[in-house]
Amino acid sequence: IRPEGCTWGMPQYSVNEEFRLVISEIPAPVVQQVVSVPQPGQTVPQATVTYSAPLVNIVPQDPEPIFHADSM
Repeated sequence: IRPEGCTWGMPQYSVNEEFRLVISEIPAPVVQQVVSVPQPGQTVPQATVTYSAPLVNIVPQDPEPIFHADSM
């Protein structure tokens, strides 16, 4: 059921009229963020990453004869 004066279930308002959304009165939590800005003359430590070469395991194999389907 559509309220009287509303078109297609939308509230009636004009283009010149200010459209305001209803906002809940629950206060939003305030989160404080601290960002340190280096001052001129201060050195910023550089990030370093240490890694080792990849470990490759090789299993020794004995050479085996290759059989072809034609020789069987």
